[in-house]
Amino acid sequence: MLPAPFNRFGLQTNLTLIDYEQEVTDPLSREQITLMAEETSKRTYNATLYYEYEKFSARFSYNFRERYIKEFYLSFGVNWALA
Repeated sequence: MLPAPFNRFGLQTNLTLIDYEQEVTDPLSREQITLMAEETSKRTYNATLYYEYEKFSARFSYNFRERYIKEFYLSFGVNWALA
């Protein structure tokens, strides 16, 4: 336990790492390609600093998400959504 007044502070953190790819067949060329999952970030993390005292509490949070792929464009610019 921390000494007063720091004993009322706390920290929560989270890191998520995703290493996921999927094999997709291009509908026009029939070529098998490996793609990162749609709308999936490889790294996300968050941190929350909080203070609690009797009936009062306060929180400050920060969240981060890396870039991600929204849609895939395969052969000849055809928009092909994955289900």
